[in-house]
Amino acid sequence: MAQYVYRDHEYNENDIVVIEDPSLFKKTPDGRWEPSYAFIDSLTVRAHPSIIDSLVEQSERIWSLDELLEST
Repeated sequence: MAQYVYRDHEYNENDIVVIEDPSLFKKTPDGRWEPSYAFIDSLTVRAHPSIIDSLVEQSERIWSLDELLEST
């Protein structure tokens, strides 16, 4: 599982770590499989790469953990 950190990033104790996990899928109510994510702890998330890519492509800012939790 790949982990990425910006080279010049200064660590903050509230940073969220996203771990790329290509094996992470969930079954929808209609029986289809789709990419998913799972919290390991309050600041660490495992996510399928296609979800990470989608979030990065649509992002213009860093989201707070509260915003992420409210949107789910």
